[in-house]
Amino acid sequence: MKKLKHPNLIRLYELFQVSSKLYFTLEWGGHGDLLQYIRLRGALKETESRKYFREMCFGVEYMHQLGVVHRDLKCENLLLSKKNTIKIADFGFAREIGANETSKTYCGSAAYAAPELLQGIPYTGTIADIWSLGVILYIMSCSSMPFRDANIKTLLKDQKDKLHIPSSVVATLNSSLKELMKKIMCFDLHKRFMMREIKAHAWFHKHGSDDQPADNNDNDTHEVAAETSGTKS
Repeated sequence: MKKLKHPNLIRLYELFQVSSKLYFTLEWGGHGDLLQYIRLRGALKETESRKYFREMCFGVEYMHQLGVVHRDLKCENLLLSKKNTIKIADFGFAREIGANETSKTYCGSAAYAAPELLQGIPYTGTIADIWSLGVILYIMSCSSMPFRDANIKTLLKDQKDKLHIPSSVVATLNSSLKELMKKIMCFDLHKRFMMREIKAHAWFHKHGSDDQPADNNDNDTHEVAAETSGTKS
């Protein structure tokens, strides 16, 4: 994690061990996590969800370019800085991977997991991360989960079916946004959007948004210490 330095990733400032415990000094996400934010405000306006989604994509793309996959992207692991910039956090399941390497380890939360991961099929970590981004985009836009996650069978059935948009927001969501969510959360892996296709999509660039990551000077000045007595596999 120390090598990851990007304005949309939580910074690790220091790591040290005392006895059997590891201590981390991390950048502070001053405005809490994205799930809390959505629960407070409900479905976000399209301009706001686009801003946050773009920042997530910039951060995830940077990680993937360095050969690192997160494997636990979810709203609770996306923090907001004091300037409301997305900061990807919690790298407990993250790992380095080779260019064509697949993983068999089940990681993260089922509600955000790609179909191949739920089915126990060896999966590409970068593709699984992108599926999770699609789930997060849906939650920001609809203020609800895209799939029922009471059990894996039901979850997989919902993933195979046509993506359901809640009646409370269906009339207000842009058709381009609906299309993008469907393309990212496409059950067929070979038809699913990858990062280059997401970034080329019309909704991603709507209103001529600047195609640059957040300002490097947006780091919160506070630091927070965390501890753990073990590491995730």
